[in-house]
Amino acid sequence: MSKARRHTIPPLDILKRQFQFQQSNAKRRGIGFLLTFEQWLKIWTDSSHLHERGCHRGKYNMARYGDRGAYEVGNVRIIPHGDNIAERDQTSRIAKHRLAMMGHEVSAETRAKISAAKMGHPGYFLGGKHTSEARAKISAARKAYWAARKGGARG
Repeated sequence: MSKARRHTIPPLDILKRQFQFQQSNAKRRGIGFLLTFEQWLKIWTDSSHLHERGCHRGKYNMARYGDRGAYEVGNVRIIPHGDNIAERDQTSRIAKHRLAMMGHEVSAETRAKISAAKMGHPGYFLGGKHTSEARAKISAARKAYWAARKGGARG
């Protein structure tokens, strides 16, 4: 016989710490947090996901509609963490696009300074073209690797 799964609600002091953590995290991010502890707890308990609260796969988050406005009654909902991340990423892409459309372009002089600053750093040439000397070294290294891996027998 299968028993109905029972979810225990954390003790009140732990819930208050979780509330305070979310409140301080919102403040650190410059987002208004207008919920009282009682409102916050009611939103979570009404969602039936209080026991699944967290910031990992399979957990649930309190999210703002469109990632705008304060955490307040009417502007928040409980959604899966993955949905919250997808919404955040979508909002971020839109914000970047808006900045580009507002004329925030980087001048040729600034691009040259950025390029000069990156010279000599690992990964600078990712996606770039190699010199013929570098290509020859890469080719020789690959051939040696595969020869060693196949036990020296090449077909």
